[in-house]
Amino acid sequence: MHVDELPTPALWADLDVLESHLAVMAQRLPGNQLRPHVKAHKTTALARVQYEKGHTGFTCATPREVLGLAQVGLGDDLLLANETIDAGRLEAMARSGARVTVAVDSEATVDAAAAAGMPGRALGQHCHCAAAAADAATPGRGAKLEAAA
Repeated sequence: MHVDELPTPALWADLDVLESHLAVMAQRLPGNQLRPHVKAHKTTALARVQYEKGHTGFTCATPREVLGLAQVGLGDDLLLANETIDAGRLEAMARSGARVTVAVDSEATVDAAAAAGMPGRALGQHCHCAAAAADAATPGRGAKLEAAA
């Protein structure tokens, strides 16, 4: 089959070029210095190759990406970069067995994550949001996260 005949969407890659790029990435930014973004390729097979090259942490755009990586054993260190207050999705991520960090941007996202059982330590370690940092400094806010841990 010629590449022009592939049904779309389809992932197509020159494997020699891909291997070369992955090797350069691993050399220049080894281990946790690089957190590949799963939305770039949307495939656990390629994430597995990145993992085997030493990049064991991944950035995910959606809870579905988090759960997909966790399901295939790639849940050592997952960051959900987009906030969610969906209780079902947060609870599924909390139960996944993966180490998941959830980005927060408001008190509502902190409350939703805590209520779903997301570990407070993960939320607190990776919070780069001024509003959430201010919330965490407010007496009683940290307790909400720690209670979920």
